[in-house]
Amino acid sequence: MKLFGRQTTVGTGVPDRLAGGVRHRQTALILLVVCAIAGAAAGVVSAVRQGQHFAATVTMQGASTSPTCIYAVCPNAQATAIGYKQLVEQTTLLESRDMAQKVHDNLPNSPSIATLRKNVRARTVGNSFTLSLTYIDRNEVQARRIAWAYAQYYKIYANQYAANQLGAELAVDQDALNALTLDEQLHTARGRELSQRVDVLRVANSMYAGENGPGSPKIYASTADSLPAQRITPGTAQAGLMGAAAGVVVGVTILLLRSGLGRRGQPAASAWAEQT
Repeated sequence: MKLFGRQTTVGTGVPDRLAGGVRHRQTALILLVVCAIAGAAAGVVSAVRQGQHFAATVTMQGASTSPTCIYAVCPNAQATAIGYKQLVEQTTLLESRDMAQKVHDNLPNSPSIATLRKNVRARTVGNSFTLSLTYIDRNEVQARRIAWAYAQYYKIYANQYAANQLGAELAVDQDALNALTLDEQLHTARGRELSQRVDVLRVANSMYAGENGPGSPKIYASTADSLPAQRITPGTAQAGLMGAAAGVVVGVTILLLRSGLGRRGQPAASAWAEQT
């Protein structure tokens, strides 16, 4: 019928709006279900491709004393924003190619040097002399085994380095002492000082040779099996749930964008309907 010159349909507007609302809800539900299924599938596929990975961590006291401090006065260690400088340098050593080479050459069935360097991480623990080394591998036992090997060879390296330094200094002092007569060794200040230094260096050097020198690293674990290890990649079920949740979020975002665009176009559509 015509009302004041305009064509108006009577009795059909409300059912059409109700039907449109139902269709909109059905479409939204289908979209969310499809997004959730797609996200879950993507999560499962990603988990299968990535496989399982375990991180084994060994905690140890870093080399806290320079061997030169045995025969010379050293300043107190100064902490920085990232830890003690001496300890930070040791984390670089642990992640270096030289250390990976030592592990690779001495540990049977170890991965390549490139793989070792890729999967090892070392850091300082706050402003302390504690170091934390983590190794990641697909096999939990292998992750523990390699982390333990890194700690062992780091301890060996630190003691050997100190022993070499002290050995060179000991040789110099021993030659200087031998150049003195027995009377000079016993009754002069120079002779007594050299004798004392030689004794101190000899004792410290033998301790470093036994891998237990002053300030040398200490490993806070007894065996590789005692190292803590945890899985760091999700299983397929967990990855599927995470993917489904992400898919739902994507679906809701699409619906919100679609709703916003629809509301933006409504005024223009209403104005066109009134003109016709």
